[in-house]
Amino acid sequence: ITAGAQLRGMDIRLQKTKTVQIRGRVLGSGAVTQEVMIRLQPKSDTLVNFMAQNMARPFNDKGDFVIGNVAPGSYTLTAMMSEDGKTISARAQVDVGGSPIQGITLQLAPGAGISGSVKIEGTQTDAKTPNLRVYLQPKSMMMFGPGAQGGLVKEDNSFSLTNVQPDVYDIRVMGIPDGGYVRSIRFGEEDVTELALDLTNGVTGGEMSVVIAMAAGQITGSVQNDKLDPATSGVVVLVPEGKRREIDRFYQMTSTDQYGNYTLKNVAPGEYRLFAFDTVEFGSYQDPEWLKPFESKGERIPVKENDKQTMQLKLVVTQGQDQPASR
Repeated sequence: ITAGAQLRGMDIRLQKTKTVQIRGRVLGSGAVTQEVMIRLQPKSDTLVNFMAQNMARPFNDKGDFVIGNVAPGSYTLTAMMSEDGKTISARAQVDVGGSPIQGITLQLAPGAGISGSVKIEGTQTDAKTPNLRVYLQPKSMMMFGPGAQGGLVKEDNSFSLTNVQPDVYDIRVMGIPDGGYVRSIRFGEEDVTELALDLTNGVTGGEMSVVIAMAAGQITGSVQNDKLDPATSGVVVLVPEGKRREIDRFYQMTSTDQYGNYTLKNVAPGEYRLFAFDTVEFGSYQDPEWLKPFESKGERIPVKENDKQTMQLKLVVTQGQDQPASR
């Protein structure tokens, strides 16, 4: 909604839905206390408003819990607590139909450790990267519990991640030297460069190997509005094509300067669409439904290693457009 505007006719129609209860027990190495947080989360990438009935704590020292008013659907049930300064957790997949669910057991256990190494190609062997870190960012939008798991890369190029909980993760590498990009990531024998890291069944893949190539692409240019004036407050977004749209690492966003110019650095080779929006909420361009009305207004741009490309863009107006809410 723009300043001073009024929106009318936004009716919300409620539909009656049969709901059920979920009953279970949380088990730990010792006594389970009410410090345990239990969360029932829909298996959907849409950000929903988690109400009180989607959260619970054990109501006795046996770890028994109940979650009521659960609508039919597929859910992830997670229990988590802190023990001796470390997070222990458990999770289960739950499909809810028309009947109550009983007898679910969640066995709390500590997270696992992952060790790995980083190799930098195409630069001097004595290049210093003191701030290089490897992160695991959970793709699930949990409203409690630990955030990203990160490990500092040491002088011998090794790193370690501790207390990694079962989940699905985006792999992020922070502090990459200017001009570099992540060329490949392997976890054990699996190439996960363009995949999320699925650890829902625990850590079973071995070591992680990250290769950074000092051969990234760069895109510069300018943005004009519909009057052909420089767009001095535009937001330039680089959106990957294909399955890379599921991986946060391949997106980039920057703002234009006072002359309408922009620069995108450290771009991994691949196929992209380039957009210049008048305004955009951070991350909303990763929602296919939000982006769909603007797809045709993006400029296709292939990027190769060591590319230096220039792209002039027209400002895409999003304010006042009829578009779905971002996730």
